[in-house]
Amino acid sequence: MAPNNVSAAGDSARLQLRQLGEWASRGCKSKAQTPVFIYSVLQALGRNPFEGRLRHLVRFADGTQAYADFFLPGVLLVGTKAAGSPDFRNGKADDQAFRCARNLHCGRWDLPQFIMVSDFRHIRVYDMRPALEDDTFLVARPEPVCFDAKDFEALLDLFAPLATPGKRTAVMARDADEVSIAAAELLASLHAQLVGRGFSEEQAGLFVLRVLFCLFADAAGLFGERGILVRCLAAARKRGSALVILQLLFEEMGSPAAATRGQVSLPCLWDAEQPGIVLNLPFGTDRLFAGQPLPPVPLSETEAAPFLDACLALDWSGIVPTLLGTNLFLRIRSEGRPLPVGGHGTDDSGRLWLERPLFLDGLTAEFDAIRNIGDRKWRLQKMMQFHVRLGNLTFLDPACGSGAFLAVALRELRRLELEVLAALADAGRLPEPAELCRVRPCAFHGMDKDPIAAAMTRTVLFMTDHLCTVELSERLGIALPDGPMAGSEAVILEGNALRLDWKTAFEDMAGKSFDYIMGFAPHARGLSPSQEQKEDMCHVFGKDFGQLGRMSYTSAWFWLAARYMQSSPKTRTAFAAEHSITIGRNPAMLWNRIHGLMDQSILFARRKFAWKDARRREHRVHAVIIGFGADSSEPRLLWMEPQADAAGSGGDPSSVQEEPVRVSSISGRLAADVSPVCVKERDRPLCDVPEIRMGNHPVDGGHYFFTTQERDAFLGDEPGAAPYFRRWVGSREYLHGTECWCLRAADIEEDVLAGLPRTRERIEAVRSFRLQSRAPRIRSEAAMPAQFHATNIPAGPCIVLPGNTTGRRQYAPVGMTQPAMLYSNNMKLVRSSDLYDFGVLQSSVFMAWGRSAAGSRKNRFEFDTPLVYNTFPWPEPPAEEQKDRIRALAQAVLDARAAHPGKSLAELYDPESMPDELREAHAALDRAVIGLYGETWSSEEEIAAGLFGRYAALVRGRAVGKPAPDEQCQHKCLPRFSLWGMDGLTPRLPEHGLSKAVPGLF
Repeated sequence: MAPNNVSAAGDSARLQLRQLGEWASRGCKSKAQTPVFIYSVLQALGRNPFEGRLRHLVRFADGTQAYADFFLPGVLLVGTKAAGSPDFRNGKADDQAFRCARNLHCGRWDLPQFIMVSDFRHIRVYDMRPALEDDTFLVARPEPVCFDAKDFEALLDLFAPLATPGKRTAVMARDADEVSIAAAELLASLHAQLVGRGFSEEQAGLFVLRVLFCLFADAAGLFGERGILVRCLAAARKRGSALVILQLLFEEMGSPAAATRGQVSLPCLWDAEQPGIVLNLPFGTDRLFAGQPLPPVPLSETEAAPFLDACLALDWSGIVPTLLGTNLFLRIRSEGRPLPVGGHGTDDSGRLWLERPLFLDGLTAEFDAIRNIGDRKWRLQKMMQFHVRLGNLTFLDPACGSGAFLAVALRELRRLELEVLAALADAGRLPEPAELCRVRPCAFHGMDKDPIAAAMTRTVLFMTDHLCTVELSERLGIALPDGPMAGSEAVILEGNALRLDWKTAFEDMAGKSFDYIMGFAPHARGLSPSQEQKEDMCHVFGKDFGQLGRMSYTSAWFWLAARYMQSSPKTRTAFAAEHSITIGRNPAMLWNRIHGLMDQSILFARRKFAWKDARRREHRVHAVIIGFGADSSEPRLLWMEPQADAAGSGGDPSSVQEEPVRVSSISGRLAADVSPVCVKERDRPLCDVPEIRMGNHPVDGGHYFFTTQERDAFLGDEPGAAPYFRRWVGSREYLHGTECWCLRAADIEEDVLAGLPRTRERIEAVRSFRLQSRAPRIRSEAAMPAQFHATNIPAGPCIVLPGNTTGRRQYAPVGMTQPAMLYSNNMKLVRSSDLYDFGVLQSSVFMAWGRSAAGSRKNRFEFDTPLVYNTFPWPEPPAEEQKDRIRALAQAVLDARAAHPGKSLAELYDPESMPDELREAHAALDRAVIGLYGETWSSEEEIAAGLFGRYAALVRGRAVGKPAPDEQCQHKCLPRFSLWGMDGLTPRLPEHGLSKAVPGLF
């Protein structure tokens, strides 16, 4: 029978399976017969049984381990039990097989298409191909196909797709993305093995990059005969010496003699008569292989066998360099740790969102205009000039990581260059071979303090450049030299870009400036920069760092780029960055300086979107894209934020608007058609309006807080404490109506406290908690443990705003404080009970200002007091009848809430289930508040633009903290509390219906 061809010997295969069934039903009973049984099945199917592994070890997440009786990667996993085993009858064997399959440490491409369970006399087969196709492998459990010993020959029909090794069915066709991800996972698994056996991170990273380079070069034919290295390694595998050959190859490629000759020699293991084989070395290999010799690989041939076999079976010529590089870099730099700073992977669409408006769209439009020139001679002349200009463009990624941004730029420019060359070829004016490829890797510069990142960037650019050369050769029918030309390697520095002078760091750029700076601006892990990052920022900002200490780490990259462009006005910069760069205090501190001191502004931007990983399984970070440069009068381009889905995920990148809006200006908060100067935080309100304060901040370690059940149990033991329990209201309790209780120990008299031993225990626990604090102020407050760290208990009703709310809501529900309740520090209390103030704050006008002035963190909207409330430009003081109308409409909103007493505020303000009468009440209030400004705004964009104009007019004539000039808004409120937070000052409420309870708030 011809091996691996079932169709050519179908009768013979059926006979073998029939004989196997007869043997199994008579004498195959013991687990010891498992190898014979499995090998017999595979041989009958025409597959080489030695492709797979018997007793494949599987380690589970809980630390336990088990063995799959047989595993053939990408094909089959087998579990067997002895004949008559109860575990086979009750399905336990199936459960064990599925658990092993779902914990295989392999790429998606190596997951089994079939899971087979047998007790030799019966076989159950699960077809997993549909689950692999729709990514449900980890949860799917299809119905099995069952076979008795007498009909084993029917296995042939089910397993027919397995007859040809190395190929899948059409359903599981391998594409370039899958190959790239599988390759990254293979190399990452090898990296983890090497690190676990004593290699340093850098040694392991360098080893896997060398493996990647060699396998790609061999598949691409850069060594000479295509596949010569794989042939050599396959022969070495049979002798158990593949690792020895790899290490020998690496040593040879790193030797000065090999660099001089441009060749290395290896023994010919498949033909003893041949003295050896010769591999040609392309230019640029010395940077990866020379300089750092590696110790012997701490793996045995047996341990490395799964990796070697998978690598030899993979088609390395079909990988996508950017996808492989990004996935590999993330995997090897995040093993058991958070992602590297700025290390967020995505497919190339996210990078093209940055590079198209930065340079690709302009260059493409310019070439299209040249192609439409009527005069042939003039058209060809301009086309050749354009070709030369493409080759003169220079790029810098100061935090290059895996080099994906540079590689995408190289690829897209090479493709544009190919279109130019094709047009010249059609006109019979194709340049000489030496001048065909003017766009070369040497125009692409990068910096990264991680040496593995620098080496990976060079490797990814090498592979990208070669694939583009192959594409050009095939398109034009011209044979070009393989690999990059001498002197055309990418220029990648190993160093901290925040400590280097970008103008002098690159010797080849002496006297020249980069045309474009781009990349993903790194950000700090956690809530604040590390000590090293703070030192970086101090180096960047110098003496100003003391004022800018609250700026994000990402700001340093924007500032350095702006400083570089100050002496190079033609340079343009675009960074993708974590979206916090556009919210909070960052925009004002950064962009006001960039715009004011350097006369630079934002030229294009893409608002917040989910920057996903390459497999689109989860988003890693919410990002924005900002392109900026020397100020000009040209229109700005703004891509809007995608709409959040029902789950509030913040939108999918595939749904992001592809057509930008043309606007006159873009602020640092990515607001359109407003002054580029950002809103700056204030300690006091811009207008003459009631002040706002946060609620109470206990700093008690949780000892004063109780659920309803915990409070009842506490009072069961100590009923005397009942008068001192108060309802506690944070954002969650306020919006969802849940109950939480706080023991207000400061209200207890000394003589009463003496009879409350459990309460005294709580107070002592708070004292101990504060003494352990690292903050001196908190430790000093341990002497007064019954007191809150910050106390704010208003004497009468006030307007209350949740500190944050989901961005899905059109309105953040504003309410009124309730008696005997304590409000947490994430609630904002406004010293007013006037429904006019309530109506303005509950309107879409205030919401639009909040979104534009402070932005939102991920999908949360925050009422930042210094940035939102204190900067809000209130309308000019209206007439009393206008105020009365606002009060009436505000009361209508409260009445609409009260009409649904069983619903929480979170339910009432869910955009998908908001009651119609409440929506209509808000719409009427919005129209009235907009009317106070004398405007007819119809969208949030128009509202924000109008408010920014009013804000600019208000701040022009006053300094922070100074009294307002005459033209400033002179808003008056009723009533005012002269002693905020003091009991005993209960004002008379105006007759606006606030004396009745406000249902729906709790």
